[in-house]
Amino acid sequence: MPLPQAGVSYADRPTFSLVPIDDAEFTRKLFTPLTLEGVIYLANTTWPIGTVFRLYLENLNWVPNAELASGPTPARAPPYSAFVYGVIALQQLQADGRVRFATEERFEPAGGPIPAGKVDAADVIEAAKSGFELRRDEGGATWTLGKKTRQPVLFIDPKAQGTDAAREFTRAFRLKPGAAKYDVTVDSLPPFSEGDTPGGVAVMDLEPRSLLQAMYFASHGVDIPPEHSAANLARTTLTDDGSVFNWKDVTFNLFHVKWAAGDAPPRNAHVSVRYQNRWFYIDQTDHDTKATFSLLLEMTRLDLQGKQGDQPLLTLPLGR
Repeated sequence: MPLPQAGVSYADRPTFSLVPIDDAEFTRKLFTPLTLEGVIYLANTTWPIGTVFRLYLENLNWVPNAELASGPTPARAPPYSAFVYGVIALQQLQADGRVRFATEERFEPAGGPIPAGKVDAADVIEAAKSGFELRRDEGGATWTLGKKTRQPVLFIDPKAQGTDAAREFTRAFRLKPGAAKYDVTVDSLPPFSEGDTPGGVAVMDLEPRSLLQAMYFASHGVDIPPEHSAANLARTTLTDDGSVFNWKDVTFNLFHVKWAAGDAPPRNAHVSVRYQNRWFYIDQTDHDTKATFSLLLEMTRLDLQGKQGDQPLLTLPLGR
């Protein structure tokens, strides 16, 4: 998939300006994982949550989403099935209007209780100037210094409890069954902790992917011509029993690129590219793949926006 090497800007004059992107900034943005806020934002857009999570999460509560697929084709098949089942269940809950990502205001203490006699109006004002808040505790004998924060939360409709989708979602991701909400975090659970809480956890802990990792993941949905495999142009992934792993089990209903021979692109191609004497293309009737391709393109533009600053401009007159 081609990546833009220049940012584009417009001005109120008949010119077209290109701003070169700094190589270090370009590389940093490719390798920087999506933020928690970014994941929540995408989860609340019109793209299905299944598409967003399967494409942009390495794991959820350390349940792996084919983590080895976030780079060059691995020799061994990665674990993925529990994650896919859980995300499909979550997407069903979303389609039924039974889940919603939102934020809750929280008060995070920055220390222990302070006796009321040691707090005056000046202290309250000074705390506010520094971005903190002094709150009187229940009973009035002490105060607590802290900060207001916004915590991302997944809310679940109580009417959804007990449904097949809710049971599969909580089972797959080792969540506490029956909870009305789960805090959404990044790197809050230690690895290898799945057995530490037998009743399940009340948090959805995410490990987001970077744009480059997401693109590598999607690339495993490309069909490989037999002659390319025979010539070892593409690595073959094997299962534990030595059989060929079918990557369609990972990327189904998410991303699928077909191939064809011939001198011209297939007539039913939405987009196509020629490589090693074959055409690789997205079928124009494959709406799931077109949606994923569109999301990747939009994220490429978003992540690769250049900073103008003092960078040189190449300005071209239009209409000549």
